Amino acid sequence: MNKMFFRCFSAIALIFFLFSFILPITVLAEGYNAPDPYKPPDPYKAPDIYNAPDPYKAPDNIYKAPDPYQAPDLDSADPNHKGKGHTAPDQDNRPWYKKLFDKGKSLVHTVSEGLHQAWEWTKENKEYIISGLVLAAGVACLFIPGLQGVGASILIGWATSFGFSLALNGGKIDKHTFMEAAIGGLLGIVSMGLAGGITKGLASAFGQKAITALAGSRILGPVLNGAGKLISKMPGPIQKVFSKMGFVTAVEGAGTSMVDDLLHGKKIDWKKAALSGLAGAAVVGGVNFVTPYAKPLVDKTVSAFKGATKPIVAKMSPVLKNLDECLAYQQAPGPFASIAMLQKDGCDVSGMFSGKSDDASQVAGSGKGNASKPVEISNEKIRQVFADLPEEHVDQLNQLVRSAEAEKGLQRLMDISGDTSVINKIKESIIKDSASAKYLADDLEKLSSLDNQAIEEMQNRIDIAAKKIKSDLDGSLVDDALDTMYSSPETYLSFARASYFEKVGPKPNLVTEHLLKQGYTEADLKKIAKLVHTPTLSYSPEEIAFMEKVRLSLPKPKEGFKVITEYDKGKYIKGEYKQFKGFWGDAKFYGGQDRETFIYDHLRLDYPGTYHLANESKHTWAIRFEPPKDLAKKDVPFMFDVPKITDLRWFDNLPSNPFSGSGFLTARDGSLLPEYKFEDWQDFKVGEQIGFFDEKGVFQPKYSYDGKGWVEIKK
Repeated sequence: MNKMFFRCFSAIALIFFLFSFILPITVLAEGYNAPDPYKPPDPYKAPDIYNAPDPYKAPDNIYKAPDPYQAPDLDSADPNHKGKGHTAPDQDNRPWYKKLFDKGKSLVHTVSEGLHQAWEWTKENKEYIISGLVLAAGVACLFIPGLQGVGASILIGWATSFGFSLALNGGKIDKHTFMEAAIGGLLGIVSMGLAGGITKGLASAFGQKAITALAGSRILGPVLNGAGKLISKMPGPIQKVFSKMGFVTAVEGAGTSMVDDLLHGKKIDWKKAALSGLAGAAVVGGVNFVTPYAKPLVDKTVSAFKGATKPIVAKMSPVLKNLDECLAYQQAPGPFASIAMLQKDGCDVSGMFSGKSDDASQVAGSGKGNASKPVEISNEKIRQVFADLPEEHVDQLNQLVRSAEAEKGLQRLMDISGDTSVINKIKESIIKDSASAKYLADDLEKLSSLDNQAIEEMQNRIDIAAKKIKSDLDGSLVDDALDTMYSSPETYLSFARASYFEKVGPKPNLVTEHLLKQGYTEADLKKIAKLVHTPTLSYSPEEIAFMEKVRLSLPKPKEGFKVITEYDKGKYIKGEYKQFKGFWGDAKFYGGQDRETFIYDHLRLDYPGTYHLANESKHTWAIRFEPPKDLAKKDVPFMFDVPKITDLRWFDNLPSNPFSGSGFLTARDGSLLPEYKFEDWQDFKVGEQIGFFDEKGVFQPKYSYDGKGWVEIKK
């Protein structure tokens, strides 16, 4: 096949060569004589003014202009005639290949001329073209999953630079304006890439090791520690300048300045780059300084806007709801993308826009025609927090305050924390994740039953954790960590569970059975259950020793489960992820619960930044593997101190997180579930599986590892 193609291509190339080079030589060899060029008649000579005729008598011979040139009749002209008129040779009688050559030559000339003009136009309008391409790329990215942030960065940079250029150009729009907009769009990508790259780099294993190495350096270590202590004594806004965010924005500003110089064809201005970096860090401090003063004004503005638009929203909600329930949408046939609206069976749309509806349709709830009404909350401050709750989340609010005890728990939560910010976090939780409401209600009911002694212990332990954070955490992160701890519901609800399980004891399972056989008493089990839900930063030395002894006495698992996201599952199956590490658990304690109980009550997959919430993923995926036989203390995630971190996301044992740091999961149902963590990458073994837990909590294997990759299991 390849030989045949080569032969055909060679034959075509040979024919083209003949027409292009041989034929012109052949024509010249025939002695072709071109006709004489056209010779115009003698120009008109005006009469001699000195011998002009009598002006009162017209001359006898009026001047007659020569006859216009008459082209010869090509049909009857003699090919060899060389008279006064130009006589072209007979083109029609030429051989066919000569005529084909002339037509090809004319076509090449036309195309060449067109390309030349197009190129000249492109050079003349390159600024508009480049700017249009950048703008189109930004718009296109908005419609590509995962690139929306890139698209937004391009468009914001393009629009900002266009506006500044327009202002500096006296309101005149020209090539310069569009070129500056294009550069601004490209700088938007650069800025986003620098910020994201630095952030990920610092959070990576290499970044963490580099930071640890710098902190432990004999030369730089003392300098950095001294600087950290000095910065920690400065005002909050100045501390933010030296925070991780300040560092990221400084590098981002300097890097963007350098790329801007390069895009403008200039040499890098290092002074401008340094000033841009300082300005970027200063902005972080400035925002932190302004925020406390601006936030009340912003909140009032938002509240006023919501209040002004509430009547309109209330009137439109039934209409939009009825539209969704009563109309189906179908693409109409034909060459154009038109939409046809079809009325669903049994749905009356006659009064849809009349503004009349029954009380049930005014409040969104189950979506089945009889929506729930919101419960009345007695506390005025709490009622105000939920006043602007979207109507479609009324059912979640009703689940949250399902009882007098749950409502009392809300009020106690506000009293203990000192303001309504923690109640706002509760509201945000039920809006983001509708399944969380009933589990939060469980915790609130436990909180309502706390006595004064338990509340005093809670406050004392929170103070102990705060002191450790202030003394051991990097100065730039202290305020963020404390703000997160004090404003998070989990900080206080975990103590409520701790107090509750101290009274009732843990839920019986294989762990409690083993511990009783080892000689631990029922009182010991209650103490263990309490400490599992108590933040480890507040442990005493005796409590640390006790929990380590208990945890390390448990038998090693023969089979493990590591929960992964659906995104990670895809990476493993494609072979992009070849190893795994991180948190995992004993397979004996996985499964047997419905999906929501599994996520929120058992494994506590509802941690900050999770991708495992019931409304965010269809399945809970996991790797089933054989753990190594030499498991040791290092494989148990004990965390009793403040970690050495540069990002608050890695503060796992911050009291606001459901992670305990005690070696056990903080299961809401009271189960003692041992937890493990691989710090090093683990290789897969033949026969290990990837699958998901179904609605009944049964693991369904879908892929098996064959030593080279993952193979789908066919049933």
